[in-house]
Amino acid sequence: MMQNEILEAAKSIAREAGKLVLDRFGGERELTQKGFRDFVTDADYAAQSLIVERVREQFPTHGFLAEEEDATLSDNADIVWIIDPVDGTTNYSRNIPLFCVSIGVAQAGDPLVGVIYDPVRDELFWATKGGGAFLNGQAISVSTTDNLADAIIAHDWSRSPTLRDVILQIITQLAHQTRSLRAMGSAAIAICWVANGRLDAYFNPSLSAWDIAAGQLILAEAGGIMSGFNAEPFALDDPSSWALATNQRIHLTS
Repeated sequence: MMQNEILEAAKSIAREAGKLVLDRFGGERELTQKGFRDFVTDADYAAQSLIVERVREQFPTHGFLAEEEDATLSDNADIVWIIDPVDGTTNYSRNIPLFCVSIGVAQAGDPLVGVIYDPVRDELFWATKGGGAFLNGQAISVSTTDNLADAIIAHDWSRSPTLRDVILQIITQLAHQTRSLRAMGSAAIAICWVANGRLDAYFNPSLSAWDIAAGQLILAEAGGIMSGFNAEPFALDDPSSWALATNQRIHLTS
């Protein structure tokens, strides 16, 4: 079945890209500024090139949607690989060991496969549509936490000063209602940690498709839910859409 073939390829490619990124971790980085509070390293480009090359070798008719701009890539295909070669670039560039490779695969716009590899902890998360979610071969599921007082909630900052002010207001409220708060620096890892119960919820005001395509499927297959911040359906193609990922039990109260 094509889904299984894609899954096995995505797992292998994610591991290879993760090894490349980890081998360069801690060394001197070429850091380029793409925009305000938005950077990319030479490792991001190298990992993306490796992923694209491997996919083209095995699936020459597939398309791509990737974080790092590349005029040679087209998403005009039935099956599209959605790639974040280093999710957590700021962490990575400052030698903070919290980053990953994220690969989502969609067919006609519907999530088909999600693979996220954390090379520091050698943790490979994956899911297929209707096939469950796994960490290194073991099935995973969200936490059973059902009230905010017991919840550990993670978030990330926006590059926008206005949105940072909004996040500060939310954090001020949650600080008195929850067990603890965490700022992650990697949306993909945070969503996986909600999926396997380490976290109970995660929110972010500005995510792109490559940040979340793989994680959204892994979370759903683990029994979690992702929506906009007012429980409206999350819009994967709308960068202005807030993302709220939870274990479902505290979703509306988060």
